Amino acid sequence: MPVKTMGKTSRALGGCLGIPYGKSAFTLGAAGCVALIIAWAIAILTPYGWHAQDSIVWTYHLSLYSFSAQRNENAVKADQHHAVNKLSQLFDKMEERDDDIWLSVARWEFCQQDINSNWCEYFHRLQIASWALLSLVVLGVICLVMGVMAGVSFHYVKVRDNLHKWATAYLIVAPVAFQIGMVQYWVMTRDFGNLIGETGSTFSWMFYLALITSLVSWIPSWILIAFSFRFSWDEDSGFSDEERLMGGTFSEENTYGAIGMFEGFKDTLSKSFGFSPAGGAPFPTERIEGGTASDTDGGVQSSRDSASNAEAQHEGASADGSDVDVF
Repeated sequence: MPVKTMGKTSRALGGCLGIPYGKSAFTLGAAGCVALIIAWAIAILTPYGWHAQDSIVWTYHLSLYSFSAQRNENAVKADQHHAVNKLSQLFDKMEERDDDIWLSVARWEFCQQDINSNWCEYFHRLQIASWALLSLVVLGVICLVMGVMAGVSFHYVKVRDNLHKWATAYLIVAPVAFQIGMVQYWVMTRDFGNLIGETGSTFSWMFYLALITSLVSWIPSWILIAFSFRFSWDEDSGFSDEERLMGGTFSEENTYGAIGMFEGFKDTLSKSFGFSPAGGAPFPTERIEGGTASDTDGGVQSSRDSASNAEAQHEGASADGSDVDVF
């Protein structure tokens, strides 16, 4: 019952928002899934923008797989004097590089070279969180693709009840995976400001873009699940007047769309002309006004008895003729 209520509520809300049904809803939802896949590809491949923070001396940039530290060009040079230690020497070495370094390399520098235990511990967590987010994003993208493929099979290949169940599972797992990935990344990396002696959040624009994308990912999933498949709680056997014009009614064989039109056409011919849809022998239909056809079992049996008597009389006549010829 809760599922039925949620389904009707979704349909009512979709009607208020003007969301279409059937193939139109599938096209809309599939386009949204494609847009999400592109957005996630941009988010995970961008080499900056996840963390960014300026200290008096350094400017730091972090992505899901890279790290860079450069001199803060906007700070007063006189305030940038600092004690020389292993950590500052490492940052000076990074500044000489023209490109960022991998997180694994940065973690090795902080941990294996015994430069700073706090930086070592943080980059260990950062690498785990980044790997987890990347894995969950890939899982979510795969689930989006599988959900869309289930819809393609439902609408363009063959209608099967289990396709809706599989599509629902895939399209729920996808946004859940995105949300879990973003939450665990925030929890495990939110203290970067404390590490560099700065207050406030260090998350940058790409993190917030990915967070918005993870929230928006529920919309295409909702459209595909709620509007592009048939449900048992749909009123009038799951069809509106427009859907009846396009495809007739659903049968036990899961007819839909063009298949439903063909099945309805066969049923019409069967009832009108009295022949079997499978191409078999004619079968009795309802009585046509002014005609002689009978729709009762007695009429059928009488026709069969008449045919049997006629055949017996013909055989008897043939036998009598043979006897005359002999004599």
